[in-house]
Amino acid sequence: MRGMFATAAKLKLPEENLNTELTEQLFRTAHAVALDLAAMNIQRGRDHALPSYLEWRRFCNMSHVETFEDLVGEIRSAKVRQKVKRIVWSSWEHRCLGWWSIRRSTP
Repeated sequence: MRGMFATAAKLKLPEENLNTELTEQLFRTAHAVALDLAAMNIQRGRDHALPSYLEWRRFCNMSHVETFEDLVGEIRSAKVRQKVKRIVWSSWEHRCLGWWSIRRSTP
C-alpha cells in the first residue's frame, strides 16, 4: 500500500505539473471570475502570510539566490525556465506554493 502512495506511476515532466483541466476547468462553474488551482494556491499563501520562496530557501539552509540565473540548476526544462523568468521572477513575488510546484524533485 505504501508504494502506491509514495511511487509515481510515470515520470512527471515540469510542463505537466498543472494540466488544463486544473488551470482552466476546475472552478469554471463555481465563479464568474477566472480562477485556477495555481492562482488559488498562490493567493492562499498570501492570505496566510507564508514566507517567500527565497525566505524558505534561507530557512532550509539552501543556496542563496539573488538572480534568476542562480536557479538554473533547480529548473531543468528550458521552456519552464523561460516561463518562470518572464512571468514570476520580475515581480519578486516568489510565493512558496508556486515555486515548489515547479522545482526539481529530489529523491
